[in-house]
Amino acid sequence: MKKLACLFSIVLLFTACNESKTVKFSGTFSGERFKASDTLYLFGVETGHFAVQDTLLIDESGFTVTIAVNEPSIFAIGKKYPENQCYLVPGDEVILDFEDTDYKIIQSDNIASMQHFHDWKGFLNEYNKSIGRYTDNLNTEYKKLVNFPVGLTKFLQNIPNNETYRNFFKNLSTLDQENLYLRVLTNPIMRFPAKEDLPVFYRNLYEDHKYVNKALQRYPMGLVLAKSYLRFALNYTYDYSNHPSNHDYTEIFLKELKNLGSEELAAELALEELVNRKLFGEIFLKKQKLYGPLLKTEDQIKKVEEYIAENITPYQPGTPAPNFEFQDTDGNIVTLEDLRGKNIYIDVWATWCIPCKYQIPFLETVYEEFHSDDLIFISVSIDKDKDKWEDFIAADPHPWMQLYAGGEWYTKNQDFFDFYKITGIPRFILIDKAGKLIMYDAYRPSEEDLKEKFEQLNL
Repeated sequence: MKKLACLFSIVLLFTACNESKTVKFSGTFSGERFKASDTLYLFGVETGHFAVQDTLLIDESGFTVTIAVNEPSIFAIGKKYPENQCYLVPGDEVILDFEDTDYKIIQSDNIASMQHFHDWKGFLNEYNKSIGRYTDNLNTEYKKLVNFPVGLTKFLQNIPNNETYRNFFKNLSTLDQENLYLRVLTNPIMRFPAKEDLPVFYRNLYEDHKYVNKALQRYPMGLVLAKSYLRFALNYTYDYSNHPSNHDYTEIFLKELKNLGSEELAAELALEELVNRKLFGEIFLKKQKLYGPLLKTEDQIKKVEEYIAENITPYQPGTPAPNFEFQDTDGNIVTLEDLRGKNIYIDVWATWCIPCKYQIPFLETVYEEFHSDDLIFISVSIDKDKDKWEDFIAADPHPWMQLYAGGEWYTKNQDFFDFYKITGIPRFILIDKAGKLIMYDAYRPSEEDLKEKFEQLNL
């Protein structure tokens, strides 16, 4: 039973040729990593990331397959993941010998370019393995990169005398370097120091339309790089983390998506904004109007429709809100039923949550302007340590109701947290006098939309 194998060509430079070309690709196994009983996958790039394109059937001697390759390309082979990346040129006949952890190039008409690419990936992987640790501070991470430019320069100086590969590698190495450096700030956690504390490399990293003509959607780490770059731009070009109220996140994000120069990547990232950020209700529907036109495929549109069916439709305004039983500062139990007859703006927060505490001054302003007998404000803390919550609100008291929902109270109110799908804070909720939803996911105090909503409702 023979399985077909094909390669989705990965183009980092140039536009597609009309003439279809092929590469005869063979692999032998001198090591123990691959066996005849294994399933071996061929990986290509789909919208900036590796994806399985097909399956190879291997035997004791290895495998041989003819691959459609229209341009100088990168492909990868592996059992579960793309373990080995290789550089291919149309019309070549390539034989690789797969050892226990690596491969050797046995035959190729472009062996110098293939070897240079292979060595570059080995050099880069050593850095990729060492950065991105929770336990290492940023200064430690920066030090790991000190010698990277020296190594990069050596690779650039030793590019084989091949103009096609020279252009290919210059583009590739630029993207690889930027992806590596941005990983330090965004993976596994996002850490954005003051701009003046950044090493020199980062200070001129942002450029308008930076990746136009870079074929980012066909770079194997293109999706990751695009997301890291957008986060970098938000923090250092727009200073969004420090002053989110001064900027419209959606407006910034849309502008930078279009600046990527790839409609395919913009569509994938727009889809992530819609379905992965756990937006709900009116907030989601507003963003859908802006991001929806960027979607490119039926599958993307279907995913949004499925998200709406699961996360938007069941929580429309007028849906009964679940009851809760939280504890106030005097130890009394407060329920939703106790508050019937009043509109309620709920703030779910914790003392350890920096974005939550950022909202407090804005909440003070909104409270002073809008609180009344008809509209009350409640902050619901999910701190596990009740003493820390009590100390915090005692040191910085506010006139609105403070309730505790941490520890055992979180468990007692699991239905409340499950109903609102609270996986991140701060989270804001607006409930009417009858105990029904006005906004399942309400605007934040720092957003002008909240004041407009209160005014629209005559609150």
